[in-house]
Amino acid sequence: MILVILNGFLFLVEKKESIQHMASGNGMNLRHSVEDSYNAKETRIAVSLTTIPSRIKHIEPTLTSLLTHQSMALDKLYLVLPKTKWILTKPANVSKSLHYEIPEFLTNLTKHDDRVEILRPEYDYGPVDKVIYALKEEDQRAKLLTNDAASTQINTKIIYLDDDVIYHNDLVKTLVTKSFEYPDSVIALSGAKLKSHFRQITHRFPRGRYDKHPNLYYLLSGSESLLNDEIVDVVQGFAGVLVSPSFFDIPTIFELVKTVTRKEDIWKADDFIISAYLEYAQIPKRVVASQTLSTFYKPAAKTDNLGNGMHRQAMQAAHDLQSRLKIWQEHTFVNYVSLEAYWRDLMDCEAGHPSGCKGAESALKYNAIIPTTIINGNHTQPQKITRQTSTKILDDYLLPQT
Repeated sequence: MILVILNGFLFLVEKKESIQHMASGNGMNLRHSVEDSYNAKETRIAVSLTTIPSRIKHIEPTLTSLLTHQSMALDKLYLVLPKTKWILTKPANVSKSLHYEIPEFLTNLTKHDDRVEILRPEYDYGPVDKVIYALKEEDQRAKLLTNDAASTQINTKIIYLDDDVIYHNDLVKTLVTKSFEYPDSVIALSGAKLKSHFRQITHRFPRGRYDKHPNLYYLLSGSESLLNDEIVDVVQGFAGVLVSPSFFDIPTIFELVKTVTRKEDIWKADDFIISAYLEYAQIPKRVVASQTLSTFYKPAAKTDNLGNGMHRQAMQAAHDLQSRLKIWQEHTFVNYVSLEAYWRDLMDCEAGHPSGCKGAESALKYNAIIPTTIINGNHTQPQKITRQTSTKILDDYLLPQT
């Protein structure tokens, strides 16, 4: 394993480019009564993820880690492969069909492991698909079983996660066990407490150095950043999140998704969409301390990665979801899309993108429109824009003046 930083995040990376093909059969065949001390009902564990056509050939290691290597076996794995993009292509505004070339390993898997089910819904709303379609499927299953007395004793847990991570062997066990300790909460292994005026996101170490403005800091279970269980505002799906279907009203969550995913790039901010709904529904969200640090699978993650603009997506999602749902009212968020290009370039520069620094320098050079409070005030505009100077300029403009 090696440590790498990608898009401001620190990961353990699997160096091997491939992993042995997944063993057939039903894995460990454990029953999910959990611990006797919980007096738990029988527990059904459903795991859900989605992928895109360009990545599907790379997801075998992720599936292997979930189906073959978990210390607590799952009952169902949903792989969501939508047919049509919900976001219309520009400028023609016509829907775009999605074509998946199903790899041989996946075909074999669906034949030999009856836990695996490929869902083919009509619309692709973005990464949030891994949550909403599993919820819908489990809801339909529950309705079919309503006349079965035994089914009323089943306690269903849905774990959603990403397609580019090799998950720790105790991931399922950790999330499920903690869900019985906190039965009314969402359980996650990464998450953040929102801060007013955040512009960047990170969970680099040490926490004391990076958990400060302008960063939104993500706690990560299995690392030094999270020593105890904590309440958070936003849970992050890549590390694994457990929810109960009872936390959601399915028509309401679908309506929210259909609406907000049409705006800008908010469709990419699935963590904010789901967390905002849960905040609206008054469901606590917890990140839990553990030793289950999963590993990042480079071939999948490097393919059409959505993370390069995560700071922009997060800012706009926080702003718009706060306004729409009347949540997180104690905070003030940046309305990214309302800003002129100069300020957006500065934020990209602050995020470590050289093109943003050059764009901001060009705006100064050619006298682009910049507020007179900055040009004619007491601030000297630097000719060379760096991450540090961009932070100073942005703070002078965006933060409340004392």
